[in-house]
Amino acid sequence: MKLKICLGSAARLKGSSKVVGDLRDLIVSSGLSDKVTLSGTFEEAAVDGVAVWVNDEVFSVTPESVQEFFKINILDKMGK
Repeated sequence: MKLKICLGSAARLKGSSKVVGDLRDLIVSSGLSDKVTLSGTFEEAAVDGVAVWVNDEVFSVTPESVQEFFKINILDKMGK
């Protein structure tokens, strides 16, 4: 599974650094380091939070919603 996170200036103001760190920690603690690829991009999307792509689907993620996002869109989809 591929995760891409927008790292542009607007995303930084919305908390992209925290989203990246939290997702990285969640991937490692869930034992998914060999199944989930995390990368950054300057590609933008019209979302209220930080744009995060799961494969080719874009989501709006905030530092406050990252754990719920991870559970629903990563763990549940991978059968964990």
